[in-house]
Amino acid sequence: MDIFELLDNKFNLCNQVDGLNTMLFRDRPLSYGADCTFAQAFEKKLLRSWEYSMGRLTFKELFSDLNLYEHSNPKQVVKQPENEQQAYLYLQLGINMLFYARENLDAFREYYWDAHKFFMETMKKYSYIVDKAGLQLVEHTQKKYSMLVPRNEKIRTVAENTDKDTAILLYEYTSLLLKGNYKKKREILKLLANKIEPMSKVYRAKYQSGLGFDIFKDLDLILNNFEIRHPNMDSKIEKNYKEALIKYTPKEWEEIYDTAYQMILEAFLVDNYNNVYSKIIQKHKDKVGLNK
Repeated sequence: MDIFELLDNKFNLCNQVDGLNTMLFRDRPLSYGADCTFAQAFEKKLLRSWEYSMGRLTFKELFSDLNLYEHSNPKQVVKQPENEQQAYLYLQLGINMLFYARENLDAFREYYWDAHKFFMETMKKYSYIVDKAGLQLVEHTQKKYSMLVPRNEKIRTVAENTDKDTAILLYEYTSLLLKGNYKKKREILKLLANKIEPMSKVYRAKYQSGLGFDIFKDLDLILNNFEIRHPNMDSKIEKNYKEALIKYTPKEWEEIYDTAYQMILEAFLVDNYNNVYSKIIQKHKDKVGLNK
């Protein structure tokens, strides 16, 4: 092992993200006399116009609402991430701030000798962290912000073979910020269920039995009986739940919903096989005479 492998193997997500926060919120890059951090320049020039400040006028407000503000030392602005979820919060917020700032680069000319250099250095740091943490950036097609989600080849394959809105839902479900949030996961599954329902009718009629039939049968069972599609169309009204479900714990809800999500991926793969891969295989079988 050489020195660079050794350094790479010492990767610590929380420490790396805190180093990135230093670049954005603590360092004061060489400037024309305006002694500002990136965050202070962003707050003065762009925070009010940035859609994702959600009406907040200061970073103190924004980070306080995310429980990330360093109240014991306001000059630090943000506290060191205490766990992976806080690190992901910083990463997703920071990367979208940088994208917006890069779109409005002229706003930073008065603060930096070389604003372009600052963005290049910061983005290089982001890229290293995202890659090393096994993440990828996915742009939300409707809301126009970038989400950080785990890299997953199965999800990528399914997402590339479906429409953009469905692909975003598939990626959004895997967000590390949704861990433990079964109610948000249920909302996503409700939308995915609309895509699955007509597909399920086709394949349950086509297969009659076997693995393909079982996947759609069991998936329909979950979607119809665990407050996703039926019988309680408003899953916020818990008094309407089936009696056994009233006693369900958050862990049990998340387990059944994560299972439904994985089965939805399998359902899409079955559909991809029938509509794409089986036809390619058939074409090559015909070419070499394997149907005889």
